Amino acid sequence: MPLRALWQYIRGAAKGTTTEANVTATDVNGNTQALDIKVYSPQQWTVTGTSGANAAQTLTKTGAAGFSHFITGYLVTIIEAAAGADTPITLSNGATEIWRDYIVNAAAAGTRIEFTFPHDGLEIAAAANALITVGAAGAACKSVANMFGHTR
Repeated sequence: MPLRALWQYIRGAAKGTTTEANVTATDVNGNTQALDIKVYSPQQWTVTGTSGANAAQTLTKTGAAGFSHFITGYLVTIIEAAAGADTPITLSNGATEIWRDYIVNAAAAGTRIEFTFPHDGLEIAAAANALITVGAAGAACKSVANMFGHTR
């Protein structure tokens, strides 16, 4: 159900006090009960970093109690030199790897690996960190990484 339709349904069903913090409803017997309703708009975010030469990097979107991150995509670019080794790109749900990709050996400087996940993206467990790790790409080679998503 779209958010607007849900809100109209809630407002139509609630017969009592309606505030941002509480909603009450009265049943046919005149009993009033509180409805615990939380509606959160997804909060968009991007995490960005650049590695040193021939160094791995890990970017973290820190988890928050009661909320889940959804990784909707990433973009990794090799800069300053060609990759000297197969370079892994991993996405993790806390300590658990959930996605792996590679930049291949000898990929030219400027090579980009970009992926956008369909629908809501990869869900990270509530309160867990969302991580992207890019391995060392070889002598004089650096990586620029971007991970993006939303939290709700």
